[in-house]
Amino acid sequence: MDLSDRESEALLLILFISAAHEGPGVNMISAWRRGDSETLHRALRESFQDFPSLARRLIDVRNQNWLPKSTAIFAAAKHILSSSVQATSVDPPDFSHC
Repeated sequence: MDLSDRESEALLLILFISAAHEGPGVNMISAWRRGDSETLHRALRESFQDFPSLARRLIDVRNQNWLPKSTAIFAAAKHILSSSVQATSVDPPDFSHC
């Protein structure tokens, strides 16, 4: 079932209001904090099971849009880490003659 923009926005609002009262997001937050990606994935997909077009819009498209930024961040972090490893691999100065 594909939803229009207006229907998607209304459903999203209903889901947020419902989540605030019932607290299903608490399990997802707990799973995220534990690094439990399997539980996160399952909970997320189950929550959008009846609305696949909304899941595509809110999750799949978002993730695809984040990919270039995430890739750049990881590449920069890898460069910084490899630079710091190289910097720490240098022999310390010899102060024995002082």
